[in-house]
Amino acid sequence: MRGAASVGVWAADAGPHRRGAVAGRLARRQAPRHRRRGLRATEVPERLDTDEAREALRILAKGEEGARLTREAEGALGRLK
Repeated sequence: MRGAASVGVWAADAGPHRRGAVAGRLARRQAPRHRRRGLRATEVPERLDTDEAREALRILAKGEEGARLTREAEGALGRLK
C-alpha cells in the first residue's frame, strides 16, 4: 500500500500525460497475469515513443471495438500526441 500512496502523491503534481500513465500502471497491478501481458504491449511502445512504436500502437488501436487492449492502445496514442 505504501507504494500506491507514494505514487498517488507524485501523480497529483504531474501533468495529465503522467497521471494517465500512473493510473494505468496501478490498474495493471490489479489485473490478472494473462491481462497484464497484453497491457504491457501498449506500455512499452508508449515509453519508446518512436515512429515504429507509434505504428505498433496504431495497429493495436484498430483491434476489436471495446476490447481492453484496443482502448489501452488508443489511450497511449492520445497521450503521445
